[in-house]
Formats: sequence, C-alpha cells, structure tokens
Amino acid sequence: MATSPDTSNYGRGFTTPGLGSAGAYQVSGYPYMTGSGTAHTLAGTAIKEIIFPSVTKSITLMSYDNSGGAVLLLAFADPTNPRVTGLGHAVEFPNHQGAGKYTTPVTLDVKCSRVWIQNMGGAASQWSLYASLTSINPGTMYNLSGSGINV
Repeated sequence: MATSPDTSNYGRGFTTPGLGSAGAYQVSGYPYMTGSGTAHTLAGTAIKEIIFPSVTKSITLMSYDNSGGAVLLLAFADPTNPRVTGLGHAVEFPNHQGAGKYTTPVTLDVKCSRVWIQNMGGAASQWSLYASLTSINPGTMYNLSGSGINV
C-alpha cells in the first residue's frame, strides 16, 4: 500500500459552515416551500409559525385574497407580543388587487431560522412561502430580538 509523504493538515478537519460562512450564502440555496393551502386558509387573526430545517438565505411570500381586504404580516418574532405588530416590526403584505387576486411576490434577503405569518385583515387569505436555505444548522442561529424586531 502506498503512503503519501505529505503530512500537512490540508484537507483535514473541515468544519461545518456557520453564520459567517460567506460561501454558504453565495451558492444556490436548497428549496423549501410551504403554504396555507385551501384547507388551512388564515382567517381572523390566525398565526402560523414556520420553523425552517436550516438557516435561510432568502424568503419569498405571496398571498391570495379569497374575499377582499386580507392583510398578512410576516414577523421575525412572535406577533402575540404587542410590540411586534404595534410598533410596525413586521412586513405587511396587503392585497391591493382585490378578492380573487394574487399579490406580487416579495423577496427578503434574510438569514433566520423561523418566521411567523399572521392575518390582520380578518378576511380569509391563502399564502405561499418559498425559502432559499443554506447548509447552516438552524441551531447556530441566534435569537432575533431587539430594536426593529420586538422592541
């Protein structure tokens, strides 16, 4: 059996990518899709928490207004905290098209491991969410909080 005279550490001890790993964000992300479907339409002030299997590279949200007047919020902290929605720390997706229309998809380039979607308009609304995922373990993601998130 042949052996190499190379005793350097090159190629050994690779670590898994972390939050500061630029390469994890530069490559194409793994696709992740979810949505309300017709059976799970958000009505009233229903809230849906989405926990991603890995840290996101970007998130795209689109909603479909079933009855007119639906407004969805995407938050990075639990919207039952009155400071999140009361201080405008959520992204609003109103359906200006009217009943039976899709909103224009909105993409956010953001790293996170969970988001919350809440229907604020009272009217029924379906939604679809696409996330581009990195190879970064969600356990390495810090808790998003502070100014602009929940304070």
